[in-house]
Amino acid sequence: MTDQHNEWTQIEARAFNAVLPALRAAGEWLPLTARRAVANAVLTELKRELDALADYENRLTWHTTCEACARILDSSIRETERRERAENALARVRKACDSVRAADQGHNPAVDWVVMRVLEAIDARLVNQSAPVHCPCNGVHFPSPDSCRWCKCHRTGRTAPVPAATEATDTTKEQQ
Repeated sequence: MTDQHNEWTQIEARAFNAVLPALRAAGEWLPLTARRAVANAVLTELKRELDALADYENRLTWHTTCEACARILDSSIRETERRERAENALARVRKACDSVRAADQGHNPAVDWVVMRVLEAIDARLVNQSAPVHCPCNGVHFPSPDSCRWCKCHRTGRTAPVPAATEATDTTKEQQ
């Protein structure tokens, strides 16, 4: 599974430890590197079965027998964890900016300027990531501009880019 210079996974260590009693029972002995090679060869041979078992255990964890459903739930959890890490990182940057601004106490205008630019960059990036690149409603807001069910951009006051007139007309004809 891994080469000799990497750290061992828990399953590699268990396989390695299982080799010695089998060798002793047969009255044999192997150097540590050979024992590790035997353990890794067995794990490589069983990889498909071990992966299938891990997938089955994952489905049981999600209380489903559907492989696709379990993968969707896995990706949802990973995305939630990624978002939380990003939000925590942004909070740390904002806190660091506040600390720098407080430590300077307005003595150096350059410090205030840099802090403001960092905070503006963070806010601009968040706005750009949350606004849709192409509004699904194509400018025809349903049921109304105030409660367009497709695009959050209309509820927050930002407008999404509207496609070219021909594209909007074609979509409008299809929607009718």
